[in-house]
Amino acid sequence: LTAHSGAPDWRELDALLRAWSPQALVVGLPLDGDGSEQPITRAARGFAGQMHQRYGLDVYLCDERHSSQEAARRFATQRAAGQRRKRDAAQLDALAAAVILESWLSETSCTRTCAT
Repeated sequence: LTAHSGAPDWRELDALLRAWSPQALVVGLPLDGDGSEQPITRAARGFAGQMHQRYGLDVYLCDERHSSQEAARRFATQRAAGQRRKRDAAQLDALAAAVILESWLSETSCTRTCAT
C-alpha cells in the first residue's frame, strides 16, 4: 500500500477489504531496537485506530523491529536459489509484510489494539 503525503490511500484500502473480506487487520508497529517508541510509532497506532473506526474490524499491532532484517535474509536465500534476480524496495517491503503477518499468525509480539 502507498501513502500520499503521509495519508493512507483509503480507496485502495477499501478495494482490498472488499476483495479479501478479512476478519481482522494487522499493522506493523515500528519500534526502536530497544523496544522504545519513536515518532512513527504514534502514526502507526493512529492508522490502526482509523482502520478500526472505518472498517469495524479488530486491528492487531505487531512489533516489526526485525522484519526488515528477516526479509533481507529471505531475499538473499531466494536469490541464492535462483528464485530472485534483483533486489528492490517493493520486494523487500512485501517480504517484510509477510514476516509481520507470520508473526501475528504465530501470536508472538502482537497485541490487539482496537477490538470491535
